Amino acid sequence: MRIRQNPTSLNALRHSGNHFDQVRNSIEKLSSGVKINKGADGPASLIASERLRGRIVGIQQAYNNATQSVSLMQTAEGSLNEVSSILVRLRQLATHAQNEAVNDPQMLAADQMEIEQLLRTIDRISQNTQFGSHTLLDGSMGANGVTVGDNLRFVSANPQTPPSPESGWEVDIHQVATRASKEGTVPITVENVADGLFMVISEGGKNATLDTREGQISKDIQQIVENTRKDPSRFPPDEMAASIRSIVIHHLRNAIGESGLDVHVMETPNKTFMVRHNQFGDEHSFSVTSSVSGILSDEANVAQLSEPGKNVEGTIFNEVALGKGQLLTALEGTGASGVTIEFNREIGLKEIPILDEIGARIGTEFVQETNEEVVGGPDSGKIEGYIHVSQQSKEFQVGPDSGL
Repeated sequence: MRIRQNPTSLNALRHSGNHFDQVRNSIEKLSSGVKINKGADGPASLIASERLRGRIVGIQQAYNNATQSVSLMQTAEGSLNEVSSILVRLRQLATHAQNEAVNDPQMLAADQMEIEQLLRTIDRISQNTQFGSHTLLDGSMGANGVTVGDNLRFVSANPQTPPSPESGWEVDIHQVATRASKEGTVPITVENVADGLFMVISEGGKNATLDTREGQISKDIQQIVENTRKDPSRFPPDEMAASIRSIVIHHLRNAIGESGLDVHVMETPNKTFMVRHNQFGDEHSFSVTSSVSGILSDEANVAQLSEPGKNVEGTIFNEVALGKGQLLTALEGTGASGVTIEFNREIGLKEIPILDEIGARIGTEFVQETNEEVVGGPDSGKIEGYIHVSQQSKEFQVGPDSGL
């Protein structure tokens, strides 16, 4: 039916079509459950709707990712808990094996068999702990490295460290790390210890003291002094002085251990005492005092600070790296960013023969090495080695946006 010239009918038909479109749009919205289905429903609203919908999908997937990541971590945690239990058992077995008064060879052999079995169990856990196809505890999901060269050791690399080229990154050490130390200038002898010796070492807010005028050490030293003075031929002063030094070092080490100081004391080839910090670098120090000048402190009864240690210095991949103790770390933004190595070479004593006028060896002198002798000078061209890094680190995506 066609209406050509009936305005009333045409208006009715137009309104009917408009109502039909409205009903159709309403049905479409009811069917989809959303207000905006196409651009005609509102261009600006459609853009906002699509952005919000994308955001919702991202958040939902981030939630799913977080759930899966938690499952992975729980899997690793369960294996690590088992490893922790094994380590506790290993400590128990080691403590049991030290009870020599009770254990017989058969019991020790049984302890050793169980220890070896537990160690194999730890290896199996590290090799077989998996989440999907990923092995979690064998190091394959992290950054691994190896060094080539004497006294070098790979320590760590962060997830942002790039993989090294096939030739590796060149490592050039300029300064060997040293420890805070203080060496006496006068050795202990029978005469300078006869009236007693009092020493104090202070480190980290703790003090270790030794007084040779008190306790069993006083009796032992006085007996040696009296014997030497009565019969020097039978009790040579040099040999007796060596015995006194051994006694003093023994008791001083006990005092250091009981007080928990992070230092140790030794006798040098020159028969003097040296106190040295156990940690490398310039962050550690201590002070010493002795009642006899030169034994530890230069002046009697005056505390003296140790000579400061030095951090290792050098370059990685021909770029300056940050040294802390014996650890050298490539700076962020450099070619080897984040990689850390250890250079564990120390400056020690070298033996120099003493010759007479005709060239015959008549003695030995001990001289401390120089830094240049160990690592070479700035223009020597000597390098210490190379470091190779493979990067297999994985990231968790637990946010709706990349990097979160």
